[in-house]
Amino acid sequence: MTASSTFSTSVFSSAFSILLLIFVTAGVFTFPAYSIVLVVAIVSYLVALRFMPFLWLYVLLFITLAINLAPWTGRYIVDELDIFVAVTGAFFLFQLKPKYKVSKQFYIATVLVVFCFATSFDTSWFNVFSPVYANFYVTPLNGFIIFKGLLWALLLSWIFNQQRVESEKEAYKHLFLASIVGGLTLFVVIMWEKQVLVTLFSTTDIYTKVNTFFNLSSAYRTTGIISGMHTGGESIDGMYLFLLPLTVGACFFFKRYWLRFIALAAVVGVMYGVLMGFTRATYGASFIAITILCLMCFIQRFREKAQLEQQAKGYTSATNSLLMFAIGNAIAFSLLFYSVYTLHQYAGYYAELSAGLMYSLSIFMGSNRKVPLVVRVAIVGIGLFFSFS
Repeated sequence: MTASSTFSTSVFSSAFSILLLIFVTAGVFTFPAYSIVLVVAIVSYLVALRFMPFLWLYVLLFITLAINLAPWTGRYIVDELDIFVAVTGAFFLFQLKPKYKVSKQFYIATVLVVFCFATSFDTSWFNVFSPVYANFYVTPLNGFIIFKGLLWALLLSWIFNQQRVESEKEAYKHLFLASIVGGLTLFVVIMWEKQVLVTLFSTTDIYTKVNTFFNLSSAYRTTGIISGMHTGGESIDGMYLFLLPLTVGACFFFKRYWLRFIALAAVVGVMYGVLMGFTRATYGASFIAITILCLMCFIQRFREKAQLEQQAKGYTSATNSLLMFAIGNAIAFSLLFYSVYTLHQYAGYYAELSAGLMYSLSIFMGSNRKVPLVVRVAIVGIGLFFSFS
């Protein structure tokens, strides 16, 4: 970077961080409840962020999924999550301002966000820190909510990209770990909303507890800890589709078996929430997300193994063996999806739960080399037998 561009970047970062600090100050001082707790939490968060720079991934995701003070504060437009995002942005803008370059795509996204601001700005936006007494979805204030989401996404993507350039492996590790924590947190929230936790920790018999956990006959659609106008849990559906690719990717990213197992548990937790949402569009989107991500991971693994095999025994034999492995996986997944489709009309959503169990066992058996090949084949054979019987 040249001296002039570095100076201009530094000035812009400082100016934007000052605007964020003004936003935070206004938000905290107009917060009608828990203001002292909020100040203590922000100060503690900044101190911890100084020593743990990836902490923001965990904190922001946890606040998004598990904390909502709007029913007590009346702050539906600017809430506690917005304040923490602005604090995070101001902190890293001061710390990382002229450090690394940004891509052309980032500049394009910035132009789009500025265009959104220019075309939707309204003077009523100055009242975003005031209590809401009426439906604001048909007012210009709803435009502020949309713009705010785009701005926060741009800001957080810049922060993550700066950290990724500095330490790529650490950045992805914490991103996947945060997604695992988020998936498990969302799973607990859904069980709380469905009143499953009350039954699980009660003195009722084991059959009642299992039936409560796997009760898919209710038409109630879970919405999570979200306040505002929503139909069919659309907000939480977005959280599902955000967490699902990350938790599935964590199963491929980590090398340790216990981390893979926890990541797989997070996938099951998110899919449990998807099933409890009873939204067909989310079902289809979840299937597409998992399929595309698995294909991308398989292709990446195929390329890596092909390079290693090419060095060991030649390109042709390596390509043939790995191609057969890829075809075998495709056939296995096709049989699994076909069996789920066939069983669904007889067993309902228990077919999906059984398929998830089979998939979990297949991943465990495939990653654990101590299990004999005969045992692996036998387990797959038994699973397919029960699937088609």
